Amino acid sequence: MLGLWQVLSMELNSKSALSTFERRELPNIQPDFTDVTESLNEEAQAPITPQAEEEASSDDPLAEGIRALILGERQKPSGQALCDEVSISMKDTSKVLASDNSRPYMEQVFNVKLIEDFRKVFPIPVGEEKIVVLKCRATIQYSIQVEAETDFFLVADSDRNLRVRWEPDNSTARRIP
Repeated sequence: MLGLWQVLSMELNSKSALSTFERRELPNIQPDFTDVTESLNEEAQAPITPQAEEEASSDDPLAEGIRALILGERQKPSGQALCDEVSISMKDTSKVLASDNSRPYMEQVFNVKLIEDFRKVFPIPVGEEKIVVLKCRATIQYSIQVEAETDFFLVADSDRNLRVRWEPDNSTARRIP
């Protein structure tokens, strides 16, 4: 038996293989969340979510200093306010990514919620690691008349860049009129 998303996917993608609901990542978002400086199509490894025991690392002054450098002004607002800010940029950037009509974009983002805030405790990324700094969830209406709950993450990489990554929950996808 096919799930709702599989049926919608077959229906919506019958002419071309759109990869809308795959994991997407926006590299190197600058403080205003508008300056994207790398390829936007990379399918990067899943980010690492900090564990509860890593709260002890919040006492390390060196780690605190590096976190402050990575986060900059993003350490000041509340977690919810930062989720709201990131969601606006994510929506705008998805439209830029779709400007060649190769993929759907986000038309509306609403019900933005903070899920987890690791800004004070995330471990410093090394190598190719990407560490979750903030996890949020929103309901997103995509340009292909589909709505889905979508988790999005602010992640830090080992180059001290912040990135935004989103992962729609295909089990919640539904066609909208």
